[in-house]
Amino acid sequence: MGAETPDAMIREAYRRGDPLETITSAHSADAGDIISAVADKPSDELARARSVGSRAVKAMSALWNNVEMVTRLDDAGIPLLDTPKVIGALGNDIDVDVAVAILQFLGIPDEAPAEPAPKLLSDRLSLLYIVGKHHGIEPDYQLALAKMPLDAVAAFREFAKPDITYTRLAEILAVAETTALAIRAKTIATLTYSEYDEMAQQISRRLGRISRDENDPWPVPVATLVNRYGGGSWQRAMDTIRLKVGTPEGRFGTKEHQDALDSFLDECELCGYTMSEESYDLWGFSQAGMLIERPSASEIMRHFGVSWDELIDQVFGSEVTEISATPIQSALLQQARLEELQEPVLEERELVSRRRLAPDGKSHQRSTGTNALEQLPKSGVRGH
Repeated sequence: MGAETPDAMIREAYRRGDPLETITSAHSADAGDIISAVADKPSDELARARSVGSRAVKAMSALWNNVEMVTRLDDAGIPLLDTPKVIGALGNDIDVDVAVAILQFLGIPDEAPAEPAPKLLSDRLSLLYIVGKHHGIEPDYQLALAKMPLDAVAAFREFAKPDITYTRLAEILAVAETTALAIRAKTIATLTYSEYDEMAQQISRRLGRISRDENDPWPVPVATLVNRYGGGSWQRAMDTIRLKVGTPEGRFGTKEHQDALDSFLDECELCGYTMSEESYDLWGFSQAGMLIERPSASEIMRHFGVSWDELIDQVFGSEVTEISATPIQSALLQQARLEELQEPVLEERELVSRRRLAPDGKSHQRSTGTNALEQLPKSGVRGH
């Protein structure tokens, strides 16, 4: 068997979740070369998403387990981004590249890593019901009666409004249980973010609110599910019922792509980081370490149909009031402009300080919780 081609080696590194910065250095390529190598291979994007999530969570845990050592090394004058190498050299199990990314954007952890959200019966039933309705599943009432635990039936009955009829309740449970059987039989394999969202809204309009609590609607909104299961991951929501999203395009909606880019650019403005694909990729690792899944740089470019440089130009090239509704807007910028125009009386907020990494590579104290106007130029335009 011949040696692997450069593109094949880049693809493998991408799939196993190596940071773009690491890949570009190892293969003398730029980010554009890497993204081109995986552009027409959706399975690579899905494999990378799983790898990034797994590696980031493990690296965050390793940093927390060694947080006292990181702090001592930092206080002793060791550059913060060198501390993972020292920790690894001392025999500790730590993913150096990913730990460096987390430290760069989050600083030294000041609390234990987040735990995954508990699985809720109402969420699972919502997912199964919407999947079933989308795929035209006919309810098998006898199957539901035989398979559905009585305590689950009682729990959902308590969750639902008192005026929900037994006929409607039975239909929901029967569709959910029949859909679960179809998934186990592999006759249903996928549902995208947008498919769930469209069907859930359609059912909500037709049936009205099912739940007792108006603040906990059912069917569960897609945004609630992606936030509850891994902070933005549609695939993790699908994992609870053993479904796949099928394609990278099915992992996130437009709002999630916009929010990711917006949050990253706000972070860059506050801390002076470069706004490159490599920098966004490292930021993505830091987010994944907090169980917040973000689309990759490649996914964002594919979603909006433009290059990375064009995305950045769209954000910086116009006054806030002139930016069109599509594809990119900065929610923070628009809020800042609104507040500036209204000239509100700003309340003093308590500033919470945490150790962060400055652009010069040294750790420092950064204050958070400031008003959006204090984070932006007074013109309301993002500055370079």
